[in-house]
Amino acid sequence: MRKLPLLLLLSLFCLSSSAQSYGSHIDLYQDALLVNGDDAKPDYFITGMFAIKKIDAKYSNSTDIYFKKFTGDTLKVIAIKKNPYAERPNMDYLILQSKKNGAMYAYEYFYLSFPFKVAKQVAPINQDVFCPDVQEKSDRFSDFKMITSPILEPVVFRKATEHGPFLYYVTCRTGYSTADGLGKRGVTFLFTDGTRKEFPNAAVDVSVSENKYTAFWYTCSIELNESDVKLFSEKKIQAYRLYCAERDIPEFDGIKYQAYLKCLSSK
Repeated sequence: MRKLPLLLLLSLFCLSSSAQSYGSHIDLYQDALLVNGDDAKPDYFITGMFAIKKIDAKYSNSTDIYFKKFTGDTLKVIAIKKNPYAERPNMDYLILQSKKNGAMYAYEYFYLSFPFKVAKQVAPINQDVFCPDVQEKSDRFSDFKMITSPILEPVVFRKATEHGPFLYYVTCRTGYSTADGLGKRGVTFLFTDGTRKEFPNAAVDVSVSENKYTAFWYTCSIELNESDVKLFSEKKIQAYRLYCAERDIPEFDGIKYQAYLKCLSSK
C-alpha cells in the first residue's frame, strides 16, 4: 500500500471525538427521540443542560442534572431554539421533554460532546445536506491536495493527490480495553444489507488513550480501489471491527458516511 502524504498522516491524530450526533445539522433533531449515549456515566452531570417550566423560559446556568435522571427514559425534541439567550450568544438549544414524566429541559447544543444518541429519527434526511461538510485542503509548498469528510468522525473518507490521480482512503477509529491488537492486521466492515467487506491485510495501529472512558485507541487507514469506492458509495456501514475492537454505527451515521463519500467523489 502506498504511504500516506505527511499532511494526511498528521490529520489522523486530530481525531478526538466519538460523538454520535447530527453535527451542524441541528434541524434534523426536530421530533427525534433521544436516550443516554453509550459513554454516559450515571453519576456525571450533563454540561449545558437545565430544567425549564415552559419552552420560552429564561436562561439558567444550572448544571445539577445527572445522566442517572434519564436512565430508562426517552427524551423527545419538542423544539429547536437558535441563539435564544443573550447570556449565551451564538449557542443553539434543543428543548427536550421526558416521555416518563413530562418534565422539560433546555440543552445547549455542542455536537462534539453530544451526550445522547438518537433512538428514533423523524425528520427526513436529504443526503445533499452533508456536502458542505466535505472540505478541501492543500499545501501551498507542494502540489498536495486533499478532500476530506469531517475528521472528528470515527469514520473518515478522503481522497488525496500530489503528483497524479486521486487516491481514496477510509480511516476508522474505536476504543478498546486492552492492547491485544498491537502489531496485528485485519479490518472488517458490516453493512446494513447483511453483507460485509474484509481487508485482511490492513494494519491496525494501537495507541494509549487520554480519554477516561477507554484505555486504548485502535485506528486503521485503508487505501480504497475503484470497486471499494463504489461499494462504500452504495452501502451503509452498520459496524466495523479493527482486529478485535468493534464499533457499531448508528443508522443516521451510516447514512451520513455514505453521503460524505458520494459528495467527496463528485468534487
